Amino acid sequence: MNKLKPTVDLGYPTEPLGDIPSFNSIEEEAEWWDTHDSGDFQHLFEPVQIVIGGELAEQIVANRREEIEQGELAEKLTLRLDQSDRAALTKYAKRKGIGPPPSPACGSRNTSKRKPPAKPRRRSRLRSDRTKLGA
Repeated sequence: MNKLKPTVDLGYPTEPLGDIPSFNSIEEEAEWWDTHDSGDFQHLFEPVQIVIGGELAEQIVANRREEIEQGELAEKLTLRLDQSDRAALTKYAKRKGIGPPPSPACGSRNTSKRKPPAKPRRRSRLRSDRTKLGA
């Protein structure tokens, strides 16, 4: 069988990274990952920023515009979160001024009486400067 070869240099051989060994080929790396769970190595992950430009960006914008016009953005996604993740997500949403979605039991609008949200407290400038420096 004729194996396809990558059209770009994937950087083999690789350097070891923590508990992840070095690899000499994509086949060797694939074989290793077949027997290991990437979740066991999350402590090694780093966030990345992806910038999309050119024709791909134009296509994404055009597709999004088309989806909006056709009302296709109202898809629902259900996630199960543990309490600490839900609390962190709720806190983040409040900082962004985003409230929880209406409860399905209440129809399309949540009519329960809630207290108005508390005004955010102002932090002293000294404290926010310390936070930025990681102190």
